[in-house]
Amino acid sequence: MNNSKSILIQGSIFSTKDDIDHEQFLHKFMGFVESNNLTFRGATSVVNEHGKVEEYDKKYEGKYTKLFDFLFQRRNCFSELSLTFSEIEEILQFNLPNSAYKYGAWWANETSGTHSHAKAWILAGWKTTKINLGTSICFVRD
Repeated sequence: MNNSKSILIQGSIFSTKDDIDHEQFLHKFMGFVESNNLTFRGATSVVNEHGKVEEYDKKYEGKYTKLFDFLFQRRNCFSELSLTFSEIEEILQFNLPNSAYKYGAWWANETSGTHSHAKAWILAGWKTTKINLGTSICFVRD
């Protein structure tokens, strides 16, 4: 976080208006965050009137499910998201293979052949750009 201080907030934010949808709510929330020179790095979920998180139709199950979940939950918050290799490994809770560090092709936006791991970001609605091998990857909304 570049020596910046942060605070972890856990809870829910509710609208007092019944006619606001998830997209509108996020737009207003992100407008507030950005207008106050803040950065939001978190996830969003729709909470129903009973306080329960509504399930979403999961499109990916596999070794990279945690990356899929992370990116899927942020699809409405960001149009671009840059992650370091360390951050990705922290999300996954395992080390990326050596080929992810050595070959840009590992990060290709294709799901055929040996690139089945790419389904994690593609099915979450993202594609990779700005590949800095061994350092960081930029994901953009597809």
